[in-house]
Amino acid sequence: MQKYDVLGIGTTAVDIVYLLNGYPVLGMKKRAIDFSIQGGGLIGTSLVTLARLGAKVAYAGKLGEDYFSKFLVDEFRRENVDVFLEIDKDFSPVIAVVLVDKSTGERTIVWREQSSPIELEDIDLKLIGRTKIIHLDCVSLKLEDATEVAKKARDENVKVSLDVEVLKPKMDDLLKLVNFLIVPQQFSYSLTGEKDVKKACRKMMSRYENDLVCITMGERGCYCSTPDESFYQPAFKVKVVDTTGCGDVFHGAFLYGVINNWNPRKIARFASAAAALKCRKLGGRAGIPTLSEVESFLRNL
Repeated sequence: MQKYDVLGIGTTAVDIVYLLNGYPVLGMKKRAIDFSIQGGGLIGTSLVTLARLGAKVAYAGKLGEDYFSKFLVDEFRRENVDVFLEIDKDFSPVIAVVLVDKSTGERTIVWREQSSPIELEDIDLKLIGRTKIIHLDCVSLKLEDATEVAKKARDENVKVSLDVEVLKPKMDDLLKLVNFLIVPQQFSYSLTGEKDVKKACRKMMSRYENDLVCITMGERGCYCSTPDESFYQPAFKVKVVDTTGCGDVFHGAFLYGVINNWNPRKIARFASAAAALKCRKLGGRAGIPTLSEVESFLRNL
């Protein structure tokens, strides 16, 4: 029976990405410089990152019989991500249009929600006992179902990682079950009421007793706390084409360090390098680096 390093349950999406010289204004037509269709989504892109780095990973969830669902399955398989799916003929995944500004690499995302949530009955819960880490979101997966999955994981001594961007009511029960909590700066402020990353990080560690909390700050790097230490990791400077998917790649690379038992400072440095290298190409997945690329980048700093 196959064992996994990471099992992901949550959002996978199709990204339709356009590279533009400046953003269009209402009512105008604008020619794109470049165009790409790639898989995306918080969980999907993190899993592809892990697979490219050499981890054994799987995705569990729900997809449909439409073109976009088949596109995502085909891409997962090309990237060596195993899939365990509930097929619902009426289901369609998240579809996003991503507009990228060539001058900065910053992007604007417009998306259509998936047709229905992933629910507990869509997941083969026996898979939990076959992995080291469960990586969840509570976007495509309902909050109460994500909490139940996390409870089962903790009961089976499986670590829990969470990708969360939007604060929801009654989220504390889930956050207390998370070992590795990596969140964007604004989420940490909304959650804690603080306006300083150091204070927010310490408050989250104290309140939820996670193994590690990391607050990401985009081009300004990240700040991490464990029960033993707190530290700042700066971002690496690269020539940016597109920032789409940086956070998802950061999550995946961070978990790669966790499964290899690296110390937190090494993990944060490695994840920051992987996220920076992703920015070299258009779209959330095209620029995801291999292990040798990240190692070479860090050696040559």
